[in-house]
Amino acid sequence: MRKILEVAIPAVLVICLGWMAFAPAAHVPAHLGLPSVHAQQYAACGATGASPLNCQSTSYGYITIAAGASSAVINTTAVTATTKVLLTYDYSVGGSPSSVFGTNVTCNTTPQQPFVSARTAGSSFTIAVGSNFTTNPGCIAFELINP
Repeated sequence: MRKILEVAIPAVLVICLGWMAFAPAAHVPAHLGLPSVHAQQYAACGATGASPLNCQSTSYGYITIAAGASSAVINTTAVTATTKVLLTYDYSVGGSPSSVFGTNVTCNTTPQQPFVSARTAGSSFTIAVGSNFTTNPGCIAFELINP
């Protein structure tokens, strides 16, 4: 017989050794390799500047790929050869002023699938899309997960 424990949301579904349970995200052991939950708002690191975008040691944030371009280099020492890079296209974060970018950014409302096209461990990675953005920049959230 399997036991199910119910707890309040937010929760993470954990399946381990045939047992299934819901556990608050804050109580999931780090060794399970699940993404961490950030209490802070994502920061925009050089979001409105030209590539490369300088993010120092940041492991999560928002960036833009400029109108007329199809890629951006993100300088961060947090990237390694085995880092999982999670990318999400999000045009809802723009505005005047944007709460994410801190300045007037109108994000392109035609989404494209972002992907990692290159990386240099301890230095940088490149986010690219299939074709150049027109008129407005593409707004992308990223998170680096290191094993």
